[in-house]
Amino acid sequence: MLAMSHSFRYSICTLVTDMAEYGLMKDSFREKGFSEDCEYLLVDNSNGNQADAYQAIRHFLNIAKGKYVVLVHQDVRCQDERKVLENCLSVLDNKDASWALCGNAGAKGYHQDVMHINTNGRIDLSDNLPCRVDSLDENLIIIDAEKRISISSDLSGFHFYGTDLCLVADYLGYHAYV
Repeated sequence: MLAMSHSFRYSICTLVTDMAEYGLMKDSFREKGFSEDCEYLLVDNSNGNQADAYQAIRHFLNIAKGKYVVLVHQDVRCQDERKVLENCLSVLDNKDASWALCGNAGAKGYHQDVMHINTNGRIDLSDNLPCRVDSLDENLIIIDAEKRISISSDLSGFHFYGTDLCLVADYLGYHAYV
């Protein structure tokens, strides 16, 4: 595959309903090293619904200039230094050249949750990570922009877009991981 040229390493994308909370999320990412070679993109729903999640993600995927498109909820706080994510992405590259998206939580099969989440100091950590999954939780999804996956054009709303992205990736021959 020919490598694409990217203006940024990360495009950090958020659908925002509360600017103060978004500011806290953004500050937490910057404090952990996501400042240089990062762009922050938002769809502003703080004064009413301008776009649903599917519309916002489609917009982000069309305009993002980063090698990695990070879809993140405004209430997420970055806990780890940037080098931790860099290492995880390197491990994925070495494990499976066909990975297209990953996240910190998801599911494989029927009710088999897979996660690596720190919720106010309570850490939920599955064994055998990285683990290939069928669906990803929407709180944090990282997409390898070079794989050029998209979201279904005939769906709308605010739920199941993580699953939709995983299904589209699978259809295109790519994989999802936690």
